[in-house]
Amino acid sequence: MKKLTLILAAVLVLSVLLPQMSILAADTDYKVSDKAFENFSMNVGADEGERNFLWHSNSTEGYVEFAVRDGDTFPEEYTSVQTYLSQFNGKLVHRATIFGLKSDTEYVYRLRSGNTVSKLRYFTTDPEDHFNFIFVGDPQIVPYSKDNDLAKWKNTLATAMSMFPETSLLVCAGDQVEESNDPSLFSAYLAPEQFTSLAMATSIGNHDYDSNFYKNYFNNPNTTIDGKSYGESKAGGDYWYTYNGVLFLHINTCNVNWDEHKEFMQKAIALNPDVSWKVVVTHYNFFGSNDYYINEAIRERREQFAPMMKELDIDVVLAGHEHVNSRAYMIDGLTPDTAQGNATSVTDPKGILYLSGGTPSGSKYYNLLSDAQLPHIAFKLQKTITFTNIEVNDHSFKITTYRVSDKAVLDTFEIKKDKNAVEQERENHVHTKAEWTDVYEPTYHFDGVRVKRCTSCGAAYEYEYVPKLEREEGNDNIALGKKYTHTGLFLDDGLEKYPDENGTTMTDGKLAMDGAYHDPAFIAFHTSYGDYGTKGYFQITVDLEDVRPLEKFVAYTASAYATAGVTGPASVAVYVSMDNQNWVHAGTTQAVDTTETKMLEITVDPDTVPCARYVQYRFFALKSFVMVAEVEAYEAEVGAHSHVSGDWVEVKKSTEQEEGQACKYCTLCGEALETKALPKKDPTTYGENLVLGMEYQRSPLYSSEGVDRYPDENGLSMTDGILGDDSSSYSGAEFMAFYAKNSEYLEQGYFHITFDLGEEYELWRFATYYAASSAKNKGAGVQEPSNISVYVSSNGTDWSCAGTVTPEEVNDKGMTSTAILLEEAVTARYVQFRYVHTNTFVMISEAEVYGFPVGANVPDEPSDEPSEAPSDESSEEPSEEPSEEPADSSAEPSVPAASSADNGEEGGSALLILAIVAAVAIVAVAAILVSKRKK
Repeated sequence: MKKLTLILAAVLVLSVLLPQMSILAADTDYKVSDKAFENFSMNVGADEGERNFLWHSNSTEGYVEFAVRDGDTFPEEYTSVQTYLSQFNGKLVHRATIFGLKSDTEYVYRLRSGNTVSKLRYFTTDPEDHFNFIFVGDPQIVPYSKDNDLAKWKNTLATAMSMFPETSLLVCAGDQVEESNDPSLFSAYLAPEQFTSLAMATSIGNHDYDSNFYKNYFNNPNTTIDGKSYGESKAGGDYWYTYNGVLFLHINTCNVNWDEHKEFMQKAIALNPDVSWKVVVTHYNFFGSNDYYINEAIRERREQFAPMMKELDIDVVLAGHEHVNSRAYMIDGLTPDTAQGNATSVTDPKGILYLSGGTPSGSKYYNLLSDAQLPHIAFKLQKTITFTNIEVNDHSFKITTYRVSDKAVLDTFEIKKDKNAVEQERENHVHTKAEWTDVYEPTYHFDGVRVKRCTSCGAAYEYEYVPKLEREEGNDNIALGKKYTHTGLFLDDGLEKYPDENGTTMTDGKLAMDGAYHDPAFIAFHTSYGDYGTKGYFQITVDLEDVRPLEKFVAYTASAYATAGVTGPASVAVYVSMDNQNWVHAGTTQAVDTTETKMLEITVDPDTVPCARYVQYRFFALKSFVMVAEVEAYEAEVGAHSHVSGDWVEVKKSTEQEEGQACKYCTLCGEALETKALPKKDPTTYGENLVLGMEYQRSPLYSSEGVDRYPDENGLSMTDGILGDDSSSYSGAEFMAFYAKNSEYLEQGYFHITFDLGEEYELWRFATYYAASSAKNKGAGVQEPSNISVYVSSNGTDWSCAGTVTPEEVNDKGMTSTAILLEEAVTARYVQFRYVHTNTFVMISEAEVYGFPVGANVPDEPSDEPSEAPSDESSEEPSEEPSEEPADSSAEPSVPAASSADNGEEGGSALLILAIVAAVAIVAVAAILVSKRKK
């Protein structure tokens, strides 16, 4: 079965920084509402100077705006960070990172989407020399007791914050929810008000790991090292961060690939050799106090995990899973150190502290084993709602566990380090010999770099350059000098600041000077320009002029210089085509960025040798800018040969009116060997259009001076089977005009058309028709929707998403249609089309719903092609007369003229912000100096 629903392209990257620029607040009347920012979470960033954010919305626009707090109002000068988008469960997922936070400082922030902002929120960063954080085990919100669990969860956080109001960090050891694919449980977990000021760091538990919901509710940092992820499951994998001298390593122990976990921890520790404490956070407790301790699966994990903790010199392991508070004696490998009895502190221990957090919601309790079965346990407590406060500085790690009901201290323990001894040890340390490790592999343009790192402390103590590669004779770049097209470049005041001046910049064989963004060898892509918002990537498409077998693709981009929003891309994907229309994925490579002033060479090696004439490079952004200097393609060595026939490739899609075409190509040289016609699509595949002539509900239409300018005159405009004609004007009654500044749109984030089919049907296909973007229309604010979703319901109240598509932009006059086809039919009575829009106007002409009565014989697999426009033979010829509404600016404005508000008082503030943002970017860019990579 084909995947028939197009989805918004997601940015395939973890642990990101997005563009943030200081701007002055515009004189804008914002609507304050938290409803537009669902399932909000503030997570830790890569270090104490960052915070990661995530929320769900129907809007494609999102920003985090923040500043140092100065009173109770939002300041005029603040920093704005744009979100990047992915799609999940019928919603758009917004992610952003703010950075550059100062220690011991209170910040105010708000979330923004268009003219809607959240209520003001606050958080305070910790001092550099000490901090405390709250640690809990399994909140595990359960469906059958969700409200009760949530009330207790809220009470625990409220109690903890009342006792320790300076706290800025919460660490949870997993099992946030009972069922990993229940969105209502994640919403309940995130509901406490304290999460607007607490940065959370959660681990993956056995109730989280088996679906992708977790990774779409939490935005964790540093989920990869050198472009590689570790300990992966559907929910995600391992990640790390530092926080005022502590390295936290969150390990997904639902994945039992211990070699991967070890490699991850070794690399993270090597990247952070100067931390005072190394803390592992894991869901499973390997030195616990209930039946799990003697469980065979836990025993096997313990035997793998515990020696690893000793080898890596870990100080503390925080765990959960047992719903029981317990603390082990210091554990040396697998052996508990009971020589000092149940002491309340220990100094410079050889062992590791294993601590299990109890449940902060009381959703479930488990029984303890007997004391005889637990010789390693120093403290244990069951069936009590608790939390643990942990105080940290360079020489002390002190835990105190409290009962929530009466705030009583249940357990306390402190690990002390002799600060002077630690510093002396560092001074006396002799690096342990290690083998060479590549930092940068050599390329055809640059030398490589390799390093020796101490095996005990991770410090680099010797560097060496590796000569750049020499090309093999005959292995030439066949994209050199070829023509290409690309998506829109970065604009400032309407001008391309990094233009493709000669039309061959990307294939002229010249790389830009390191760090010099003004070098004409660069072109600049920006996430706010072109169609990045709808596609999710920038693209460069090269015409090789004939079909060639291809074995390697290379792109050169600027690396990150920690300024102006420029980074290397998150990843580069390559697609190939015979006809510049039908694209096949050839391969994807994640970029490994660096803050050095150097070009990034990103190589995509396809698994097989594709034959193609056109090559398309797709760049997925980390921040706002991607600076590209060159793209290359290399031909596979193919000598004289007998043709090897490949599979049939569809080169022209069939429709209900025209036949399609398929070809077989030689897999070695790409020559077309055989061609056949594909039959026309059978329109009965989808069933009948169930809403033809049906009444419906809809969002309010655009009105001027209280009058609907493009009214639904007969109440059936969207279902009469007659399309509007936008070749000369929008005056036809077949159009309805939705306006993005309508109050309902600003509240909901979409326009809608809703049908009641009268009874339930099995539904396969949904289609809608709308005005396309011509130069005239687009300039006036008329454009295709950013995305279209269809929701279905059996009762008209509870809605679920049947599918979402992102329409392609069509820069031509005429109607455009978009269809959603399903792999399996949905049974529903009510259907709602939701249109999300980033411009001003959407002009809708028709909506269709296809299906069969419940129980009827339906085809195994419906066609994946949209139908042609419905027949309008019964309608009169569209009028060629001009609109009755005046076209000149002095007369009553039509829809295009009305959108001039975008350039008036309502849009002036936005233009001011764009101008200032652009100015800041230019200044930052101009400040970057050319430099060479140093040893």
